[in-house]
Amino acid sequence: MLTMKTKILFLIFVSIVPIKLFSQEYKTGEVMDSITYQAISEAEILNTKGKLLTTTDQNGDFTIKGNIDTIKIARFGYKPKIVIINKNKKNTIFLSKTDYQLKQITVEAPAYSPIESITKLDLNLKPINTSQEALRVIPGLFIAQHEGGGKAEQIFLRGFDMDHGTDISINVDGMPVNMVSHAHGQGYSDLHFLIPEVIDHIEFEKGPYNTQYGDFQTGGFINFHTKDFLKHNRIQLEAGMFDTYRLLTMINLFDKNNKKESAYIATEYMMTDGFFDVSQNFNRLNSFFKYKKQLSNTTALTLETSLFNTRWDAAGLIPQRAVNDGYIDRFGEIDSCGGGQTHRNNLIINFSKKLSETSNILNLFYFSDYGFDLHSNFTFFLNDSINGDEIEQKENRKLYGYKLLYTKNLTKGNWTLTTNLGGGFRYDDINNIELSHNKNRYIILDIIDLGDIDETNLNAFAEEVLQNGSLVIKIGSRLDFFNFVYSDKKSKPYRTFNDKKSTFSPKITIAYSFNKNLQVYAKAGKGFHSNDARIIATTKTDILPIAYGSDAGIIFKPFKSAIINIAYWNLYMQQEFVFSGDDGTVKPVGKSYRQGIDFSSRVEILNNLYTKFDINYANPRLINNNLGIYLPLAPIWTSTGGIFLKTKQAIRIGVSYRYLGKRPADEFNNFETKPYTVFDASASYTSSHFEIGISIQNLFNVNWDDAQFETTSKLPWETNPVTDIDFTPGTPFNLKIKTAIFF
Repeated sequence: MLTMKTKILFLIFVSIVPIKLFSQEYKTGEVMDSITYQAISEAEILNTKGKLLTTTDQNGDFTIKGNIDTIKIARFGYKPKIVIINKNKKNTIFLSKTDYQLKQITVEAPAYSPIESITKLDLNLKPINTSQEALRVIPGLFIAQHEGGGKAEQIFLRGFDMDHGTDISINVDGMPVNMVSHAHGQGYSDLHFLIPEVIDHIEFEKGPYNTQYGDFQTGGFINFHTKDFLKHNRIQLEAGMFDTYRLLTMINLFDKNNKKESAYIATEYMMTDGFFDVSQNFNRLNSFFKYKKQLSNTTALTLETSLFNTRWDAAGLIPQRAVNDGYIDRFGEIDSCGGGQTHRNNLIINFSKKLSETSNILNLFYFSDYGFDLHSNFTFFLNDSINGDEIEQKENRKLYGYKLLYTKNLTKGNWTLTTNLGGGFRYDDINNIELSHNKNRYIILDIIDLGDIDETNLNAFAEEVLQNGSLVIKIGSRLDFFNFVYSDKKSKPYRTFNDKKSTFSPKITIAYSFNKNLQVYAKAGKGFHSNDARIIATTKTDILPIAYGSDAGIIFKPFKSAIINIAYWNLYMQQEFVFSGDDGTVKPVGKSYRQGIDFSSRVEILNNLYTKFDINYANPRLINNNLGIYLPLAPIWTSTGGIFLKTKQAIRIGVSYRYLGKRPADEFNNFETKPYTVFDASASYTSSHFEIGISIQNLFNVNWDDAQFETTSKLPWETNPVTDIDFTPGTPFNLKIKTAIFF
């Protein structure tokens, strides 16, 4: 067991010792968009032989060493360019946009994953209805909705039922979306505050291997990057079946050719009655503002604000037997009081400074004002045969956070060393987190849990990335400290509980490129997810259950317009141990082991005609558990794919599918969920002044079950409880049209 002193010394060793091996001689430059004058990050800087020298940072800057006069600049989505650089001044290079093309992607071992490039292609080929649906862009990730669209979706990935985000770190421009110690579930990640049209690209990695993300990164992390500027102003109107309407406006506030300053505001309003027998009465209002200013040649400031508010009614989960017996149809309801309302208002301040030609520092401050109120009934009349089992979960929260990232690039010969040092804190001030037994939504029959939570996370990390174009070695470590305080307002006498925990997470990645078309990689690391702070009132064990994972994979291009990724992975979890917000109890399940294979391919089979195919297999199992060996609802076989046409005349046509195989619904596999395959379709035409489009969900109108749970419940006419599969029906055939005007 490493002591705290040893862990801190290891962080210092990883971050400082390698620096002494490198010297500094450099030429500098910046890469910018030729139309908007905005910085282009992650552009590849290559020599005339095509060897990767470095990549641009978030400010579009790069530094190279040696007697190199001619370089090639390449970036996915831009035309490559060969330039002669001047050693006596900072070189400014402009790139022109082009269509995303697979032939532009190389699999040399850069500091970022080439697999991320395919998400840009996917985002460009198919429209996304909501930002939560953007999660489906991640290969192998599935979502399910079981509360009428206002609740965060349930997430499935790599043999995990991640609930609403327990085992995946989700972020927007570096700000965490996951809510610790949430009223409904640990890691609850409601992404609906993000307007999908402002998403620029998605950074992601499966597994616990990134040092910059800590809590919840057992299954991976996702960071949505928003656009710094708009290509054009937009007014968009959408209308669809089930009285669905959406209005979107996106307006630039400055001249888009202003290289020093940019700002825009986007506002979205959506309403729908939904496809259930009883109106959903759903409405959502979003507003997003982003301002970026180059304060000087070395400093930049970015300010973001967003406002989000939504309200809805929901049928919730219904028992399969109620449908089979004809008591209700598949779009009916048992309890009419489901639904809720929630809001989240965010502020993000990003201040970056170039300290020297080879070093940068980034400061990220964030704040969220958050409220949540949810009404559900999962067991109907099991516990209260007269009033029913409706529950209310609610909270009010203030979230404060800060992240620091220091980056330094050093070169020696053909080698580049990038040092990433950072840390920060997160403080959640949660007031009146409540679980109560209600009737008719607003009549409180009994308060089951009530209290306040103060939860603090302090963290630090160090990482070294050693690269020579063919080989990348990334080694790092992370130290997290937590302070949990729970004030139980329900107990008599009033009590406050406190616990402190820390965890140390080493990580390593090695990638080697044999050429531009073949790369192999291996990863290993330790991750964790925190548990609900209320658990310390019951037990102080396993509040930071840890995970150990490894990946081994290959990325290759069999020909220039195709890319394939195959990976074997495994993950050991110390404890499948969660606090259930639905009944206020602790549910320890035991140790688990997952392993599986991921396969992804993107192929341009004809000019502008693309195919997508992902298939994923996982074998999740509980270890030494008397309750059984199966992990309820954990996905085993999943697949997504489609065929898409995108012409230079801006015509987009696509048909896609998603398949989720049957899964055990309980630890003994006595109950299984139903598999489903659903097809969607879309078509659009875009000119310089307008866009028209049509999208269809569930093209063949199949009956499919979205969320599915094994549940013991009792219906009004039943004398004894029954264990059954409860489900939320998936979307039926749903057509929507879109018209947008650009100016």
